[in-house]
Amino acid sequence: MQTCSMGYMISGSKTEEQSMQVILPDKTHVTLPGDPVAIAAILADLCILPASVIVLKNGKLVPEDVTASGDDQVRIIRIAHGG
Repeated sequence: MQTCSMGYMISGSKTEEQSMQVILPDKTHVTLPGDPVAIAAILADLCILPASVIVLKNGKLVPEDVTASGDDQVRIIRIAHGG
């Protein structure tokens, strides 16, 4: 069983350090430290299956092996499929 770490700060508090903004499928915003991290690791920490979403980094579609850091904005969009 996988444990998800959901100890992220909700946006709104400002810090002097660089921070990465992540917009979740439900439009909730979370703030992560600006340290480089792979999109796949962000998804795993949030218990989001990569096959169920697309990810935009600074407005551009990216695969899960791309790294985000610093002042990047990462938007996770849930995809719907089926008939």
